[in-house]
Amino acid sequence: MVMEGADLNTVRELLGHKSIKMTLRYAHLSPTHKKQAIKLIDQAFGGVEVTQKLTQGEPGVAKPFVN
Repeated sequence: MVMEGADLNTVRELLGHKSIKMTLRYAHLSPTHKKQAIKLIDQAFGGVEVTQKLTQGEPGVAKPFVN
């Protein structure tokens, strides 16, 4: 549901979870979905350089967390 655009709190409510922690336990995002999120960050903060550094593992640049 999240990868289709639903926010986590809505998913939490629909599934009847009392805490967001339970929802997060079952919310697994695909690598493709995470790459799309990186592109949004890249657009917001200035160009392709950030995405290239993240995807190429340039020293000194934090890598995104991937399950």
